Order: sequence, then structure tokens, then C-alpha cells
Amino acid sequence: MTEALRAVNEAVRVVTEAVRAEAEKATTETAENPTAENPTAEAPAGEDPPEDAARKSATTEVAATSAVAPVAASPPASSPPSLTKPVAAAPGSNGTTAGGLPNLTAALVGLRHTLAGTRFTLRMPGADEATRTAAATIAQLDDYLLPRLRRLDAPLLVVVGGSTGAGKSTLVNSLVRAPVSPAGVLRPTTRAPVLVCNPADSTWFAENQLLPGLARTSSPSTDPGSLQLVTADHLTAGLAYLDAPDIDSVVDSNRALATQLLAAADL
Repeated sequence: MTEALRAVNEAVRVVTEAVRAEAEKATTETAENPTAENPTAEAPAGEDPPEDAARKSATTEVAATSAVAPVAASPPASSPPSLTKPVAAAPGSNGTTAGGLPNLTAALVGLRHTLAGTRFTLRMPGADEATRTAAATIAQLDDYLLPRLRRLDAPLLVVVGGSTGAGKSTLVNSLVRAPVSPAGVLRPTTRAPVLVCNPADSTWFAENQLLPGLARTSSPSTDPGSLQLVTADHLTAGLAYLDAPDIDSVVDSNRALATQLLAAADL
């Protein structure tokens, strides 16, 4: 009896192991190819077929990457120019946006006051050059920039400059068709500058707005600190000529005055 029970148990064990082996084999094959046994089998409700699920997963990954991937900023030096349309200036603002011209004028006036109050008292290399640069900047602001900003429609000033004996005075006389600036063989001939303008523009130049450091006079002068004003009817309004001293004059004051006048020229 015992031997019989032992034989039955052994048979049950063998059969159980065989059934388990077949079940594991079937499970493995189904996992590797879910549709092998039933090609038309549909995915469980609420789930996508494997191919659609893979495609959706790839699409989701691409979308997520596009959404979170930071866009590299272009370096400032290579950034494209702005395509924004410039803001049109208000009528009567001389081509500047609202508040632009007064702000610029105020900034330049502040710069002038700062330079005028600056002193380079320490005897260090470059101090003398800094002093000359500050003085030249103040002169440029006083003689040209600030007067121009205060009246942008002022007549244009053409300064005729050049070497001694080059015929500057003769050229000015020819342009205005009148002997307004004396020409001669003596060097230097022009010691004081001569400004020729249309009668309609004489008020502007007589107001000491431009080149305020030169005293106005209506008669010929040899004083380099004066500016002779002459009117010419043949000259177009809005344009004036200035006969300047020689830039290479043997007289130091003439060379300095010529440099000052050229710095105040529009042309």
C-alpha cells in the first residue's frame, strides 16, 4: 500500500511539473508576440494597440522635448537689427521724438558745467593734455553744438579755410559777387574773420549765438577777437560764408582762430 501511494505521488509530481513547464512556455511566447495566437485580437478596453502606443509615446517625447528645450539666445554682437518701425516725430519737433531735444540740450549743458569746474591740479602725466581737451570741448559746445541745438533751422555756415595766399578771400568775393573781403599780396591778409550772409539772416549772426566769443562789427578790423558781418543780396538766404585766417599763419593767434572757426562750420 505504501509503495502504491509513493508511485501515485511520483506520477502526480511528474505531471504537475510537465503542466507547469508547458504553462511557462506558453506565457513566454505570448509575451514576446501577443498577437501570434490571435492576429485580430484587440487591445483591452482603454488601452491602445502596441504600435499606436509606441507611436504616441514617441510623439509625446518629441513634443515634451520641444516644450522644455531652452532656445539658445543669440550673442548680442550677432543679434539681427530691430525691425520695429521708428516712432514718427511730432510735427514741429525738428525731427526729434518728444522730449529728445530738450533732454539732449540739458545733458550737454550739464557736461559743459562739469568740464568747466574740473581742475587737474596734480602734476601727473596727461594732466596738461586733459586740460587742453576739456577746454576744446567747452569751446565746441559754446561755439557750435549748443547754438545749433537751440535753433536747428539756423542758416548754414560755410567756413573757407586754407593755407596762406591760397585765394580764400578771392573765392568768397567771387561766390557773393561783391568785394566783401579784402584780398592782397601781403601775408597774412585776413587777420579778422569776415562773415557774409543774406540780409534776412543777419539777425541770427548778430545775436552772438554762434561763436559768442567774437565781438561783432560792421566795419573792417584787424582785431582777431572780432567778427565782421557783411550782407550780400546775391547770396541765397539760409547760407553764409566765412573767410577765415590762414591755418598755417606765422601768427599764432591766427592759427588758433582758424582752428576755432573751422570747428564751428557746418560745411
